[in-house]
Amino acid sequence: MGGVLIGIVSLKEDLMATLNKEVRMLDEDSWMFEGPRSRIHLITRPGGLLSKHAETMKLTQKRNQNASIK
Repeated sequence: MGGVLIGIVSLKEDLMATLNKEVRMLDEDSWMFEGPRSRIHLITRPGGLLSKHAETMKLTQKRNQNASIK
């Protein structure tokens, strides 16, 4: 029975060491995942960024046309 407990304790220590190593590696690599998040939801929803960009482009074209007429 004592051998089984020693084996379980040893297995637990190995597992914890491996998990701690993974955590350290993830902490070291976390800089790669920092930064701006995806903003696709701003583009695809009605009235989102894409619609606003289209409106801005239309206004710019109208201004350019009015300026070329004068």
